[in-house]
Amino acid sequence: MVIAGDNLFNAGLGDFIAFARRRYPCVSIGVYRLKNRKDAVKYGVVMVDKDAKIVDFQEKPKRPKSSLVAMCLYYIPKERLGLIDKYMRIRKGKADAMGKYISWLKAKVKTYAYVFEGKWYDIGDHKYLNAAKRSF
Repeated sequence: MVIAGDNLFNAGLGDFIAFARRRYPCVSIGVYRLKNRKDAVKYGVVMVDKDAKIVDFQEKPKRPKSSLVAMCLYYIPKERLGLIDKYMRIRKGKADAMGKYISWLKAKVKTYAYVFEGKWYDIGDHKYLNAAKRSF
């Protein structure tokens, strides 16, 4: 499991882990539905089918198609870990945005999105850090 340090959320991980295990050996990521689609320009924007399989992923698009955004919370089964090395070799170490990896990964293996409920803040952004301080 990979969880970025700038995530702050109040939902537990149990339901996410159960979701991911039901889809084993596929990859699952945590996503959150923003209230305002305009704010999605700062994130990886996700579109899913009726089974929660990711069908489109765009890193920081100018015109988001969805308000569903990636949280940088990933469940990657050990059988899929080798794909990280493969991606890094292709990108020649220039893999600074995890969203670009997920965009590439979803074309290689089935990748699913679990929608987290509750509160979520990307506290790497001062606006949201201050909102989180007020909320928590």
